[in-house]
Amino acid sequence: MTQRACNMVPAIDGVKKGQAMTQRACDIVPAQDTDKTPAGVEACQVFKAYQALSGLQLWKWLLTHNDADLDKTIDTLRKIEAYIPTVVKTDANYRIGRVAQLHLRLLLLLRLRDASPDRPDVEKHRDEVLRLRPKDNHDPCEVSYLQWYKAITLADIGDEAGVSRAVIEAIRFDERLTMQKNCPDIGRRQYRMLRRFVEHHLNVLHNHSLIGQICRALQMPSEGH
Repeated sequence: MTQRACNMVPAIDGVKKGQAMTQRACDIVPAQDTDKTPAGVEACQVFKAYQALSGLQLWKWLLTHNDADLDKTIDTLRKIEAYIPTVVKTDANYRIGRVAQLHLRLLLLLRLRDASPDRPDVEKHRDEVLRLRPKDNHDPCEVSYLQWYKAITLADIGDEAGVSRAVIEAIRFDERLTMQKNCPDIGRRQYRMLRRFVEHHLNVLHNHSLIGQICRALQMPSEGH
């Protein structure tokens, strides 16, 4: 066994333990396609539980690159997607940035699953991202993430002018947020996470010159402050 493989074993074991715990929480709720589908506050709780599970499943797939792990991640993301209408209706402060991330991630993981960067977006995930409109009650940190996910989506579509506008708006918005004590990650850890998101999906993202424009914008001097 190589040193890299040895180092992966503890990480994978940790992911498996986390998955088992989160899966037990998800298993408590009825299946999405039954008459007992949770509604209201319960649906929001289920939404969060499945989000946690999908994060662990994605982490495991990034370690193993196993097709079965990718399929599980996509299945869980689709379960989350089914809850979105109820969550949006129930929770005025729903995590709008996470919803955008979910649609964009599904778009890209489906391309990876099919080994086809040109897979048609028949599910309209890009449209769903661009359709999201933040309201005054939304967490500004979530709105910041939404703006960057919209920029990535516009780049994938090939809207050069749209990308330029989105990046400028996102940077200006983030500059205001960095002055607020309740958004310490904006422009710092957030930008690292967004760059990592792009890196993980770069081989199935379209229009790399526009994606590069976004990544350069995410290399901010203020990040280390």
